[in-house]
Amino acid sequence: MLPALFALVLAPVLASPLELNAGVLAEGRGGKSPVVAGQDPEWFAAAVLTPQIEAWLRDERVEAQLAYLPRFFWQVPNNAGFKTRTLILHQLAFRIFGRPTSTTDVSARAFASYGQPDYSILSYLLPNQAALPQVQTIVTASGGFGVEQALSRRLRLTLAGDAMHFRVKDELPAQNATAMAPTLPRQTSFDATPGVAYAVTRIDDFQLTSTVAYGQYGNNIAIASVTPLLSWRNRQPAGDELRLSIGLSYARDVGTTHIINGGSALLPTASGDVLHTLLVQDGYGFLAHLRVTAEQYVDPVLLSTGPRFIASGQLSMTAAPDWSVALQGDFSASLAKLPPPPPMVMPPAGGAPVRPPDQTAFSVRVPVRHRFSRNVMLEFGGLYGDRGPALTSSNFEFHQRQLWAYFSLTITTRDVSTLSIR
Repeated sequence: MLPALFALVLAPVLASPLELNAGVLAEGRGGKSPVVAGQDPEWFAAAVLTPQIEAWLRDERVEAQLAYLPRFFWQVPNNAGFKTRTLILHQLAFRIFGRPTSTTDVSARAFASYGQPDYSILSYLLPNQAALPQVQTIVTASGGFGVEQALSRRLRLTLAGDAMHFRVKDELPAQNATAMAPTLPRQTSFDATPGVAYAVTRIDDFQLTSTVAYGQYGNNIAIASVTPLLSWRNRQPAGDELRLSIGLSYARDVGTTHIINGGSALLPTASGDVLHTLLVQDGYGFLAHLRVTAEQYVDPVLLSTGPRFIASGQLSMTAAPDWSVALQGDFSASLAKLPPPPPMVMPPAGGAPVRPPDQTAFSVRVPVRHRFSRNVMLEFGGLYGDRGPALTSSNFEFHQRQLWAYFSLTITTRDVSTLSIR
């Protein structure tokens, strides 16, 4: 059924004329940051150049976009092993949205990358991951789809799926290593989420979903899980939205290596999402967005599992028509129990002591954007972030501080707001 739906979506798109868009983002940054995961932060200066070419196919019912955006990164100092070499990360993105019939909505997305990542881009390739691998070359791929079928004015059936793969191809020599950090992390996971939604009123609806997931990790670890979830959503005419979800997650070891105590675990899961317009007046707009999640999580780097808490938020101001300012923040903390780390000892060579593995991370970013024209945009701002062991650790200490400022210029052949590299 799904291939037929997507074929029905793609047919009119492939018959439509091809539109091309090209652009480039040039960025300079400087401050203090680790060069490699696990190292102490140090002063640095860096430049980033990201050209992009993208193709659009669309008609009145469907829109598809394919983009290729290689990322060239220069930094002083650079990753060990690449003292004089440019770090190149190839990236490919695809997305499609369509309505093949008046009662059916279909969407799909995909992203892949291959190459040498710098420390800052790892947080985007592996989102909400506190422990980052020491890596020279990485391969990532992710994708998902969604289908929504309206059976009546109140009743809808939904189906969503997601998949992710990442693999570290080679590691850097260990420097200031963390305890128990396994080598060459990898993950291959996918899930499917059927559901049903019912509109109780014009602004309220309930949704019942059940996610079936499977993941393979290093050291012959494999986890299967089932997560039924009940959600309530309230949408106001002005665009404000509130969503609350609660459910249970049952996870079980299905690989030859077990990491769940007793072989299985049953844990509650919950999330909340608030989108609220604070003010719209005289060309100014203030918008707040907050999301919190408590979930069962498998750490592909530390090869551990347990509950994790995630929070993210954004406070943004738009001054029509050309200025925008935002305050963005995120926080994640894993409560997974790890084996006791080895005692804090100094290596014979007099290097830094072995640290407990990172299980806590946060970042705060302030981007300021100004559009000079529909084809040119300037952005500047700063980032502050850090990483550390579990909050319950007896020797808790943040040690991966990032504190840097940046400026960037984006130039495009079409409207700059449509370019993926923003």
